[in-house]
Amino acid sequence: MIAFFSTVLEIFSGGGLSYFFRMTVILLIGLWIYDEQKSGEFLATGVWLFGERRGFEIGMIAEMGMQSLVSVAADLERIRMAEKIKV
Repeated sequence: MIAFFSTVLEIFSGGGLSYFFRMTVILLIGLWIYDEQKSGEFLATGVWLFGERRGFEIGMIAEMGMQSLVSVAADLERIRMAEKIKV
């Protein structure tokens, strides 16, 4: 997907190669964080960095976002399993 949009961007306006490398780095960092993250880490880090009030809110938002990703991954796995059973 990134390669497709990079190609389109390069053809029509330039800068597609730069876009490709930046998005690839962001994607790799995101995948690494998703894989290494343990429940409660973002909340603890947020409170440590920003204090109990603001840090709690920031940490809770990050925890909820990561939990949503976990839920989406579990849903996709169930969909794949249902498709295998259906066929």
